[in-house]
Amino acid sequence: MDAINRYNLFKVVILFIFVVGLFISFAIPVRAEPSEHSLKMLKDAEKLLDEGKYKEAIKKIKEFQKLEPGSPFGFNDLGIAYNKLNNPKDAIFVLKRAIEIDPTVPEFYYNIGESYELKKEYKLAIENWEKALEMKPKYLEVYYSLGDLYRKKLKKYDKAMEVYERGLKVFPKRKEFVLRQGLTYREMGDPDKAINEFTQALNLDKNYSDALYQRGVAYYEKGSYEIALLDLDEAIKLNPDVSNYYYYRGAVYIEKGNFEQAFADFDEALTLNKNNYNVYAKRGIAYYQMGDTDKAMQDIENCLEKDKDNWEAFEYRGRIYYNQKQYDKALSDFSKVIKYNGKSDKGYFLRGLTYAQKGDNPKAKADLNKALEINPKNDDALVTIGNIFKKDEEPEKALKKYDQAIKVNPNNPLAHFNRAVVLESLKKDKDARKSYEKFLEVCPPDKYGDEKQYARQRISALK
Repeated sequence: MDAINRYNLFKVVILFIFVVGLFISFAIPVRAEPSEHSLKMLKDAEKLLDEGKYKEAIKKIKEFQKLEPGSPFGFNDLGIAYNKLNNPKDAIFVLKRAIEIDPTVPEFYYNIGESYELKKEYKLAIENWEKALEMKPKYLEVYYSLGDLYRKKLKKYDKAMEVYERGLKVFPKRKEFVLRQGLTYREMGDPDKAINEFTQALNLDKNYSDALYQRGVAYYEKGSYEIALLDLDEAIKLNPDVSNYYYYRGAVYIEKGNFEQAFADFDEALTLNKNNYNVYAKRGIAYYQMGDTDKAMQDIENCLEKDKDNWEAFEYRGRIYYNQKQYDKALSDFSKVIKYNGKSDKGYFLRGLTYAQKGDNPKAKADLNKALEINPKNDDALVTIGNIFKKDEEPEKALKKYDQAIKVNPNNPLAHFNRAVVLESLKKDKDARKSYEKFLEVCPPDKYGDEKQYARQRISALK
């Protein structure tokens, strides 16, 4: 190739590169940096978001978007505001736009994940949060949200633990992950492992009031009320402004029979957070145990007006209806206990007890057996099934259930009393007399007055 041809070829190559470069510059627009005035407007909007003034923030963000229509950050902040207003549909729309403009920002995926969680589209929430972690492995909030979704919403406790462990590898000795592992064990029904994790969290920070509080709750659920009280007292000393700390300490005082202190704690809990509707339920329970049915019902109704799936409130309203012999209403409430707390044996036991009172023995047995399937140590369920057999004139089957109940709880007074009645009907007077005596021995001083009188009469008659 001569020099002229080489020169002409060089010009063609240069022209081609220029044209391609020009095409790329038009095809891929460069996003201009926002002006100083626009940035101030966006910061003002974000301040409003931090203050919880979400509708005002939206107005300010839209003003920013008029000046900077191509900024993904305006769409992102708009999505945050919509999430806070529980409007995930609009949040998803604008957050998708933010991601289209700039798909490299992990925060956009985190925020749209929150939107999908609000919509209960949990699979998409998980996908977006995992994407955020892929882009930014040290994204603390994503580990919390992802683990909490598995734990709270999906009840996939193994998955939750995996996420918290992943978080701990990236953020070693982060006490919040250890606390969440304890919460997972608590929700799995393993208070001992929960207590161990809360103690580990306290080893990382001895002044970690939430760990003291949660360990106190775990001890409360175990029935270790004195130790629970120590932890809750210490949590309140460290942080006296948390409503739930007083709520659970009040619950402990109920179990200890100290109603005056319980009411003082419930009042303080409501002062700190008037929307803590669990307090109304628990205070209603206290009134119920004190025998003040009217105040109990008033508090329970206040709770259910706002917290429509509070199973404890349904349980004790059902108990009130049961005591008033309004069995259909009691059945309805106990069914809601099962709906909202189906992993517990309580709802099945109480509904079975109510069916037994109505004379519907097949349904009663089905519920009581379900209660025993969940909790084989429910001695009251065993006694109730025994009573059904006694009523159906199947004394041997009744005795078997009473014996099982006594094996589980040797101090169950009604197991001994009903066992004595059945033994007497079988002419086993000596054994019957011993069971009546055992009933009187284990019976609380303030309960079963009629049964005590009957037992004493039968003991005298059987000498």
